[in-house]
Amino acid sequence: MFVRLLKGYRYALAEREVYVTGVLTFQFFTPWFSLECHGSLIIQAHYAWDGPSFPAIRTRNFLTPSLVHDALYQSMREGLLPRSQRKAVDLELHRMCLAWGMSKFRARYIYLWVRLFGRGSTKPRKFPRGKIIEVKRNS
Repeated sequence: MFVRLLKGYRYALAEREVYVTGVLTFQFFTPWFSLECHGSLIIQAHYAWDGPSFPAIRTRNFLTPSLVHDALYQSMREGLLPRSQRKAVDLELHRMCLAWGMSKFRARYIYLWVRLFGRGSTKPRKFPRGKIIEVKRNS
């Protein structure tokens, strides 16, 4: 996986990535990522994410699991994936952390942390307050 650093987000994919997840039977498509019913998550190049959240330490073995977890949580916020799938998504994070070489202790700690504090990150987001303006195209 190749990434580049961005302002506003920490990382962006340099090329398209495909991951086989344990999140099954749901299917959706967006311009940035899609989930197929057999669990394949396809994330397009230039997708940006913020990486592991505090108190997690940003290490190489947490970069890819955080990408997959962030994309799946975003899909819950956007109503594409039912919030009832949160536990499956968190278990996928745990599985990927182990697969990428993280210690069992640390992977378990991260799993428990997202189980305890991640629920709010799956709630649908309201649009930010502010003025709505009309933008006209110049012909």
